[in-house]
Amino acid sequence: MRENYKILEEKIKKFRTIIIAKHVHPDFDAIGSAFGLKSIIEDNFESKEVFVVGSTIDGGLYENPKLNDQLISESLLITCDTANRERIDFDSFDSVKEVFKIDHHVDGDDFASNELIDKTAIACCQMITIWANSLDLIISPIAANHLFKGIITDSNRFMYENTNAQTFEAAGILINAGAKFTEIYDSLYIRNWKVQKWINYCFAKAELKNDIAYIKVLRKEYIDLGLSLEEVKSCLGSICGIQEVKISILAIEVENDIKLSLRSSIFSVNQIAKKFNGGGHRLAAACKIKSWEEFEEVLQEAQKIIKSEEKNVK
Repeated sequence: MRENYKILEEKIKKFRTIIIAKHVHPDFDAIGSAFGLKSIIEDNFESKEVFVVGSTIDGGLYENPKLNDQLISESLLITCDTANRERIDFDSFDSVKEVFKIDHHVDGDDFASNELIDKTAIACCQMITIWANSLDLIISPIAANHLFKGIITDSNRFMYENTNAQTFEAAGILINAGAKFTEIYDSLYIRNWKVQKWINYCFAKAELKNDIAYIKVLRKEYIDLGLSLEEVKSCLGSICGIQEVKISILAIEVENDIKLSLRSSIFSVNQIAKKFNGGGHRLAAACKIKSWEEFEEVLQEAQKIIKSEEKNVK
């Protein structure tokens, strides 16, 4: 691992233009690792142009007017929190000069010439924190806030099973670097009246069948409420952490697809997501489907996972 730390450092030194890409439909670990790394590079390596590309957490796009075809052809592309080639949120992948992959997912593709992979890490933000600290790089308060937010969300506030001693070490490094953890918690978990009413509405329509809780959200139900996509998705928490529920699924109808978020405290929901060209972590995953008829297939796959893994649950 230490050797790969040095390789990443040398690659950053070598290239003047660095592009950081994350996965499509990014979460806070993808966003945090991308912008945390951007800040670390800018604070520690001279004369670098660093661009974060792709979509924002609410579905917009990061604008990079200076990033032209010439710069792309001369650039190092660093992918963060992205296991598979097809999930990279950057259309010009084939045009860059070199690719370096930073990731912590269990299943992934070999799409980069160099990589830093740690399947034991709860978050990509954890990996970047440990990498920077190991090389005595400056982690500014701005970088620390980005990275801490990714660790908090991907670990579900340090409650998921892959949370380990290094997770807490990384959190300590970031707090010492100036992460404002109380403000980060407030931004994530304090909600306004409108969002709480939305969560209550969604929970009231939730279904529980065969130990699977799910909420089906139609686009017309939220489109005029003035909620961000993250706020719409916040209702997923209302069907998690319930004794009778083994797998929780949120299905949100968007313009051309239905986005699914899957959660469990025990069962491998990433295996369900993979069946529908998605992915993620063992206990937290996502995918897209095209119809509500296909959603019935998702429920069937969830039942299969419960049946196949239940005998191993203590």
